[in-house]
Amino acid sequence: MTPEDAVREPERAREVYRGSVIRETGREAAEAAFLLGALERNLGRTIEARAAFELAAASGDAEVGPKAWGNLAVLEAMDGRPGEARAAFQKAIDSGHPDHAPQALFNRAAFERRQGETETARELYRRAVESGHHEHGRKALINLGNLELEQGRLGEAEELFRRAAESGDPDTAERGRAGLRKMKESHPSYFDSPPPYTGADLEFLRRHLPVDPERIDRAHWAAGRAGYGHGPVEIWAGDEEHVVYLDPRYAADFKIYMFLKERFGLDAAPKEPETPPESEFDAACRRGEKIDALLWENRPDEAEEKHRAALAGFHASGRVDAFLVAKHALGLLYALVSQKRHGEAHALWTGRTPPESELWVHCLESGQIGGRDSACYALLGAYLASLATDRHQALESMKHQSALAVEWAVEHGDAEVCSSALSNWRLHLYEIYEGGAPPSETRELQDLARRAGLQGGFWSDQLWFPRLSPWRVDWTAPDAVTSIRPEGGSG
Repeated sequence: MTPEDAVREPERAREVYRGSVIRETGREAAEAAFLLGALERNLGRTIEARAAFELAAASGDAEVGPKAWGNLAVLEAMDGRPGEARAAFQKAIDSGHPDHAPQALFNRAAFERRQGETETARELYRRAVESGHHEHGRKALINLGNLELEQGRLGEAEELFRRAAESGDPDTAERGRAGLRKMKESHPSYFDSPPPYTGADLEFLRRHLPVDPERIDRAHWAAGRAGYGHGPVEIWAGDEEHVVYLDPRYAADFKIYMFLKERFGLDAAPKEPETPPESEFDAACRRGEKIDALLWENRPDEAEEKHRAALAGFHASGRVDAFLVAKHALGLLYALVSQKRHGEAHALWTGRTPPESELWVHCLESGQIGGRDSACYALLGAYLASLATDRHQALESMKHQSALAVEWAVEHGDAEVCSSALSNWRLHLYEIYEGGAPPSETRELQDLARRAGLQGGFWSDQLWFPRLSPWRVDWTAPDAVTSIRPEGGSG
């Protein structure tokens, strides 16, 4: 049974997975136990999920075991059991699995940061960076930069953001540049003049130069750059030639610049670099921000028109950027839901109409958007699922989508998304049960709210959805808290 089938038929999935755990052996049984744990977690059945994840972890399977430990750790963290969470995280880390160990390092670092254990989080992020993992190592690089910036360790933050900006990965590079921009806005004096130079730091130079600094025998600005103060510098070590780009306004580059100046007479007064032209991607994001702003100004019809036009433009040009398509599709869904055009929103959400919507949904569900946007998408899905005429189908799908949003919100400390998810969840229950939700359902919500640390005042008698993440993400700032409500109340 596929995970998609499990979402649609959770009771049958539970029977299938339990049967496989009993009948199968080895990896097949371990994988079935893991899938059972994931199903129970998504349905909010924490005790059952814990038992299944523990069974999968105890299998000792080299592939499933580390994955199960990591998921168990997140479950324990969400359930307010820090000791158990740390123990499970450590099991996943100690496994040395090429994917699950770096992920556990990253997740535990985020967990320790929320617990106020800054030094532990710093060390775990460093280890995740050093793992070189293509996803979790790069994410840790950004998070560690944000942590150092919050702690006032500007030199360390700049070095990390610069490494990200020069990583060669487009998404990581943009996050690194965003971090540097944030530093420049929040600490302008840091970039006004170079920090005091205290002499060559050979270990630092070895990390940042393509050749051992003690082997360099000559260096000079590349042709046309002498006297300009920044740009490419040619360095030689014997017959080896290398080129490095230096801008001495930045602390890391300043250390290299001063080393080369002292050793080889490289000298020039730093000059403000030219402002690069806005990229096509940045321009598209700027336009997208303006369209979404119409939603927050209570002008969903105008937002709908412009989102549709942008999506049509992608298809007409044949140049589809998955991130931009996903953001426009999500904005369009928000516009339709806020106008209570349920049929059209549901047809788009399921990829039925218009014909292009199948691609839009694929972009939305393939990891192109950030975590908060994914949680908001799940909230829309919960709302649309709750309108199904089959009560059982409406209930299970709504709870699954709502649980996804709550899980993300709790893990990332987003109280607004969590409040929206739980408050809307309660209203969906009233809609599905026609005003008489069973006590077991309402108790489950109260338990979730208590675990999330929410107070009773967040319940609302109207559906509401949080504001989406910015298009050009400021990776060092929290999301805004503006929200929207469908026209005419809860519906």
